[in-house]
This record gives sequence, structure tokens and C-alpha cells, in this order.
Amino acid sequence: MHVSSSARLEVVALPLPPHLRNRLLATGFGTVADLERAGGPMGLARETGLSPDEAHEVLQLAGAAGGPASSNWRAGTVSAADLLVAAAATPRIISMARDLDALLGGGVAAGQVTEFCGVPGVGKTQLGMQLAVNV
Repeated sequence: MHVSSSARLEVVALPLPPHLRNRLLATGFGTVADLERAGGPMGLARETGLSPDEAHEVLQLAGAAGGPASSNWRAGTVSAADLLVAAAATPRIISMARDLDALLGGGVAAGQVTEFCGVPGVGKTQLGMQLAVNV
């Protein structure tokens, strides 16, 4: 396995403030490759006790020093806007009850858990059976 020279770059060689460098070293982050394995700023913050802003700063400085590319630190993250678009694009199962479907944004979202609750006799089982028929 080939390890790039930037991945072998040691944390002590990065232009970091002393308190950040010491925290990284104390939590076992000795090289840029270790930083890459942290899983982005949130993972680094969780593992080191740094704030997310400090973790972001560390990863940006590592990228500027030839470490992980500045776009790589966002790998595996999803923005709220992307989640909203995905939720809107989720297929819906209609219940055949127009008002209920309108309340649910066009029906019950497929591939997700939706819980219906109420007093006995209001039609929860009937609704579940209707949804099963409509799938």
C-alpha cells in the first residue's frame, strides 16, 4: 500500500496553535493520515474534545500544508437542504383519505416508519390494511 508523503506529514509540522497541537497529540493524532481517518470536523471534534470550529480549522490547515484536500473533509456529510430535497422526493403511499393524505404531505412516506395512534375503534388497523393494499 502506498502512503502519500502528505499523509506521513506529522501534526507537529502543521502551523497549528499550541493548544490545538497538544490536544491532537494527546488524543493520538500524530499524522495527517490520522486526521483523514477522523471522519471530518465533527468526527475530529468528537474524538478530541475540540469545538467543531477548531476541528474545521485543523483540517483546513492540514489541507493547506499538503494534507487532506479541503473538499475531502466534508466527505460523508449531508446538508440540511439535501435532506429536505430527499424527503420531498420520497415516494408516498396514499391512504385514500384525502384530508389525511394532505396532512401527511401527499400520503405516508415509503421506506420510513410512520406511527398512528389513537383511542380504540378510530380506524388505525383499517388504515394500516388500506396502506398495505396500496403499496
